[in-house]
Amino acid sequence: MNASTKALPKLADWRKHSASLRRFLVDWREHSASLGRFLVDWREHSARLGRFLVDWREHSASLGRFLADWRKHSASLERFLADSREHSASLGCFLADCREHSASLGRFLAD
Repeated sequence: MNASTKALPKLADWRKHSASLRRFLVDWREHSASLGRFLVDWREHSARLGRFLVDWREHSASLGRFLADWRKHSASLERFLADSREHSASLGCFLADCREHSASLGRFLAD
């Protein structure tokens, strides 16, 4: 065996390893590109989730203000109804007094 024939198997081994390395690098690029697309999608979904949470907090705060206003108006309505009942009772007493005075006046005029 001369030097050139000894080098051929080593050269063939090197080419085989080189081809294997090329396939590995191609696969690496594909997986890297896939990971890049995944990360872009992840950022988009994360941004959408962030906007959703901001909207949720705004609507939650708005609902909180609405409920606070509702409680105030409800309390105000309760006070109004209590006042109405008091005035209605006072009016009832006034009308009863009017009937008594009217009856009394009727008796006075009849005598």
